[in-house]
Amino acid sequence: GVICNRFAIHMAEDAVVTALDGSAAFLMMDDILERLKMLDYELAFRGFTRLTHTYFAMPAPNPNEQFHYFMALCSWLMGLLGSAWQAPSQSDDPNLAAQSLHSQLQQVGAPLSFGGWQKLKQGHGEPCCVILQWLLQQIPIEFKPALHAEEAEYEDAAVAEDEADGAHDMADEVGDAENEEEEYYHGGGDEAGPSAGRQGKLTDNILEAQVEPEAWRVELERVAPQLKMQVLSDPKEWRNRLVNTKSHQAKLQALAPETAATLERLSGGLARAFQGIPN
Repeated sequence: GVICNRFAIHMAEDAVVTALDGSAAFLMMDDILERLKMLDYELAFRGFTRLTHTYFAMPAPNPNEQFHYFMALCSWLMGLLGSAWQAPSQSDDPNLAAQSLHSQLQQVGAPLSFGGWQKLKQGHGEPCCVILQWLLQQIPIEFKPALHAEEAEYEDAAVAEDEADGAHDMADEVGDAENEEEEYYHGGGDEAGPSAGRQGKLTDNILEAQVEPEAWRVELERVAPQLKMQVLSDPKEWRNRLVNTKSHQAKLQALAPETAATLERLSGGLARAFQGIPN
């Protein structure tokens, strides 16, 4: 029992050490992704998969694509540093590609304490993240202050002036609308002129109809049937289908006994006929 407990403790300690060692790649991958976003890497790698915070820290579903992505990023970053190195294609030998990258990294002074080129052949893990992070750290990123304070003040002043002009215009429009409404309904007094008189006569003509009541009633009786809305039933409506189904069910239930008796008689006659046939 004691030996088993000690063995379990040692296994747990080894698992904790392994987890701590593997977490370095995930921490570096966060820094790598943020630095790549500052360099607008999406513009140069539009045909590639969008990177995540764990892409190079762990194996990808497509190892060949992951390895090619790693090689392309290294080539692009070394190009930004002024060191020309062409990334191999996906059809090239991964061993030769990893050896070529390892040799180029030695020339630019990259840290290679993790081991030989075989570590880079995996296309993921801590060695690959170390290389990517080191290349990104060599690229200076400048943050310049934004120069838009004066433009913002000018735009605020222009907006305030436009709002003031808009408020005055709206007040004028409201006042004009009220005056027109008053002139239209009240005639506007003696100062309204002939236009107000014409509007009053137009209103009087509308209110005083010249149609005889009897003629109006006859016309209404003539056009009333045409004004009724006819709602046509849809044969595909579920209610009609349900009614039709119940109707068919009732018919089948009514015909079932007679049909069953007829079939039984036919079955008996056929059985006797078969019995009379000699073997």
